[in-house]
Amino acid sequence: MSQIRHVVTGSGPDRKLIYFDEHTLPAETRNKRSRMRAAGIKPPAPSRDYETPKVEGKKKKLKETRDAIWGSIFFAAIVGVFYDPTAGVLVGTIAIVIFVMALYFQLKPEIPNRLKYNQTDAAAHRKASVVLDLPITVPLDLIAEEPFGEKRVRMLIAGVLDLTRSIPKTKSWHSRYLEAHRVQLNLREEARQVVQHAIALRRTIVKLGPQPTGTSSAATVAIRAFDVAREPLDIVWDRLFQRVRVLDDYYNHLLALDRELEHAEAAKRALAVDDEIAELLTNAVGDELAAKHLTHLSGEAHALAGAINELVEALNGDLQTLMALDPVSRR
Repeated sequence: MSQIRHVVTGSGPDRKLIYFDEHTLPAETRNKRSRMRAAGIKPPAPSRDYETPKVEGKKKKLKETRDAIWGSIFFAAIVGVFYDPTAGVLVGTIAIVIFVMALYFQLKPEIPNRLKYNQTDAAAHRKASVVLDLPITVPLDLIAEEPFGEKRVRMLIAGVLDLTRSIPKTKSWHSRYLEAHRVQLNLREEARQVVQHAIALRRTIVKLGPQPTGTSSAATVAIRAFDVAREPLDIVWDRLFQRVRVLDDYYNHLLALDRELEHAEAAKRALAVDDEIAELLTNAVGDELAAKHLTHLSGEAHALAGAINELVEALNGDLQTLMALDPVSRR
């Protein structure tokens, strides 16, 4: 798959995805970008406003050189009149030769710069930079109900961008229980891959165009051809949607673990005063009530630990599913 670079700007209803698809660039521009990378130069980023510096025209260069030559003749004449005629001629000749040589090097065809954009490259760059309006994020169930088309792809892009930003904001993501997850699951890379696949899918859907309608023989053939072309796109969509669905499940399990960890913290504070409570209860109503209270607290702590372990196991399952959905890129 060709490289698709993207940046996100704005927020809420004004959020936009600007992506740069090298697949649409002419071969020469693609090769130039490859040479830039090989030379350690970062190619221009996605932008629809990219411009190259204007090149001065030959007429302007000729005028500047002509003025310089007349200035040299005037200076040489002054030297000849006030000092030495021979020196004046020599100074004037040298100056004219220098300016003529400079003019030659300015006007001769320049050696193509293999590491810089020219006007043709800039025009291709602007054409390859696409701006997508991203809708406000909605639940995945609503996205699943959307009909075939590029809109649901944009909705899925908005969803995965929000998910990968929300996961690090949970407390449980930074807990000791998920140390291995923070190593195995690169959220930025996860978002990049999903967005790249979604952009490629959208590009193909747009090329396919709207579904044909009608009852004529030609319309029937067109509808059948459309359905045949759409079938693999539906398969790609289902797999991509499943990947985001698992990431959404992972996020929901993190939220549940957040709640359990808060309960655990509350239980820890309660258990910290067990001795004081036991002493108070013993003094008040006897050892039997104190024992019952401690047994109850121990049972709650055990159940809480079990709930935490169960959620961690669920998160482990989510992570393994994510790994399995894209095994090639994770090797």
